Amino acid sequence: MYSLEQMKAIYRNIREIAKTEDNSRAQEVIDGVSAFSDYFKAQYPQLPLMKQYYCKMRYESFDAVIEIIKYYGLQDKRVKSFFGFIQATADAPSFGQVNEGKGKIDKPKVSGKARYGNDGEGGLDDLFATEDDPWSSYKKSPKKKREIGDDESATTDAAGENAPQQPVAGEEQHKPVYPKVGNGDPQSLSEFIGQEHVVKRISAEIRAAKKQGIKHIDNILLFGNRGLGKSTLMELIAKELGVRYEFLDASGFSRTSSAQDSFNKFLQNISIANEPVVIAIDEIHALPENIQTGLLTLLNSRKYSYLDKNGQTHVLPVDEFTFIGATTDSDKILNTIKDRCSNLTFYLKDYTPEELKQIFTNKFAFKGLKASDEVLKECIQRCRSSIREVKSIVDGLNTKAINADTDTVSLDMVNDYFQERELDSIGLGHTDIAILKAIADEPSGVISADTLAARVHLDVNVLTKDFEPYLIKIGFISINARGRSLTEKAIKHLKGDDDSSDAGVSTDDDKPTATGEANGDEGNE
Repeated sequence: MYSLEQMKAIYRNIREIAKTEDNSRAQEVIDGVSAFSDYFKAQYPQLPLMKQYYCKMRYESFDAVIEIIKYYGLQDKRVKSFFGFIQATADAPSFGQVNEGKGKIDKPKVSGKARYGNDGEGGLDDLFATEDDPWSSYKKSPKKKREIGDDESATTDAAGENAPQQPVAGEEQHKPVYPKVGNGDPQSLSEFIGQEHVVKRISAEIRAAKKQGIKHIDNILLFGNRGLGKSTLMELIAKELGVRYEFLDASGFSRTSSAQDSFNKFLQNISIANEPVVIAIDEIHALPENIQTGLLTLLNSRKYSYLDKNGQTHVLPVDEFTFIGATTDSDKILNTIKDRCSNLTFYLKDYTPEELKQIFTNKFAFKGLKASDEVLKECIQRCRSSIREVKSIVDGLNTKAINADTDTVSLDMVNDYFQERELDSIGLGHTDIAILKAIADEPSGVISADTLAARVHLDVNVLTKDFEPYLIKIGFISINARGRSLTEKAIKHLKGDDDSSDAGVSTDDDKPTATGEANGDEGNE
């Protein structure tokens, strides 16, 4: 995870690029904004329920800016306002307002004109903490507030404490080497590591489509646990086909009364654009059954119909599209939708140690870092076979390497990093351990989800969706009609007499995990 000063440097860099409106460098700006989004996404599972709301507002706003840049380029008014080049409005909060939890930027409407505005660049000092964010360890100095765009060197306070040392005249000033933004993600299906059973089939389908002069392939369903590459695969498919990419995260749809309206607007924008497109719906199982049923009309006839509030029927044609649904809970998808995707339905597999080693090596190399086999082994043991966690580990160790003025990740750095994050030998954090201990302390050996959540101070939905799935996956918790209980494997781990260093890492002989069995395991990259 980047430090505050590194995040400031990233912001200053991408702001200068945005000012040029050079769309050939738009990806650099997207990568920079993604760094802010990734920070809050990493924080989200660890926060109390009310804090999660503001955290989600932040990363959704950053994701919206990314989509705006993809659709309209750096010259769009909303991009200019985000970086403080024009005045803010209530509909489009500034960068600083977003970080203070005071506003949210909406996803762009594909066919509409730019409607958004923002003001100044202030607020990055509050990125990690504001007065209403006590969960952060960073506190800004009351002595002097520095704006994001202020490139002047920090000055000392009255006592001269906590201020950076100024270089002595004549001495060479050290210039920090800031990390590259982004994570070195694959830019094509051929660069994607792992999931060969998916990549091989889909690549063949795309080649066949191109030979026929068409820009779509059959409907696709991707099932899999968190961090296995579902979202990355969806975007790469669009890139390989050379078509527009329309992404919808349906994870919150089951909890909102406006789900139908939101879905209708999503497809309206696609229909109005009237161009070949990949329609990607993440966590499709969260779509209410009536919306899933309506989706069938699109898959069957390439037309989507719906009734408006006045009872009038609307028909939205989408002439050429590839539909991709991704989910962590296959049991909640209508069988009729599964039937329409039966030709290209895939269960994503956990990554093998060899694949994880290659992924870690590539991402370290993208940051300009070298890592020994011993370092890689320690990282692999704690990454939970999740590419999202791989990125987090690489970013954290990159920060340590920068601060140590080295391009080599040492074993000491790795040990310090995981100690600071409170991750044990297989990547379990303090909350994971607290959950296991709470079950172990139950006299009957079995505990309900509600009781367990209360004992570890979690919302029951956070327990069952963010923590339990992984503990179930690695064989530490079993669930039956009576509740949760520990396996012998978990008991040995708590006692410290197990050999579970590979608990979260699959082998080539492992079978794909049906995600429905893991009680709705988490979303994916």
